[in-house]
Amino acid sequence: TPPDIDKVCRSLLDAVTHGGVWVDDALVVELHAVKTWATNEPGVIVTITAI
Repeated sequence: TPPDIDKVCRSLLDAVTHGGVWVDDALVVELHAVKTWATNEPGVIVTITAI
């Protein structure tokens, strides 16, 4: 169901880049994404770990 998970990930990576967490999302080496409908509230959980 919309939105496509790859588009959600791309938007998230762009937002984190724009926020200055990193200079380029090409630095991301691993990404796990899951769509779920566990609650009635929209949202996202993000965990960023330095390697």
